[in-house]
Amino acid sequence: SASIVLTGLLYLNGGATNPFVSLYLVPIAISAATLSIRFTVSLAAFCMLAYSALMFYYQPLQLLSPGHEMVLNGEQHSTHMTDSNNVNWHIVGMWLNFVLSTLLISYFVLRMARALRTQDAELSAIREKQLRDEQLLGIATLAAGTLHELGTPLATMTLLTEDLKSNAAENPAIADDANLLAEQLARCRTIVHSLARAAEQPSDQLQRVPLASYLNKVLGDWHLLQPAIPMHKQFEHARSSIRVDSTFEQALIN
Repeated sequence: SASIVLTGLLYLNGGATNPFVSLYLVPIAISAATLSIRFTVSLAAFCMLAYSALMFYYQPLQLLSPGHEMVLNGEQHSTHMTDSNNVNWHIVGMWLNFVLSTLLISYFVLRMARALRTQDAELSAIREKQLRDEQLLGIATLAAGTLHELGTPLATMTLLTEDLKSNAAENPAIADDANLLAEQLARCRTIVHSLARAAEQPSDQLQRVPLASYLNKVLGDWHLLQPAIPMHKQFEHARSSIRVDSTFEQALIN
């Protein structure tokens, strides 16, 4: 809309002879820096067409074109002609300069704006990655401290469970509960050690293990968590292998 208004004003005030005709470059530069390529190309094409039309169609101002006689009759529109009916090459040079400036501004400013947008996107991605890394580091630090703190109470409960098992030999019900408690504590220690090893290894590191033995281990760990549920296994003859990481067993159990 600004370019259309500028075109109307220039038409009423000397057209291409008006020294303010170079204001066409302002919306082109702003569009190239902030808007899309398609819009910028359309605006540049409109400005060049408008400038070209203003070289021939305009309301002349004698103060802006001294020494030139503007021909106005029924057969010929206003044109930049000298007394000898020659083209005013100064105005043509101004038009060529405008076209060249428009092309250069559109090309380089568009490339600069695209590079800045790409750089901003890369910086945003780097900042997001740094935030994720900091969060993961905080979680890992908290987990390491928690694992260290869990070691002492687990060891104490294990000793108490062993004493309970030795003192409950005459009571089978208490002995069964003591055995179950010992198994659960062993499971807890295994989980703690697994988490400690997982923290030391990359999470995407895969290891190839036999499928049958891996499933036996997973189901054995699961059965410790759900001892009341009967379990039947039918994969003893499986000979294939599987590639797993340190978190796959926990995913299966969940």
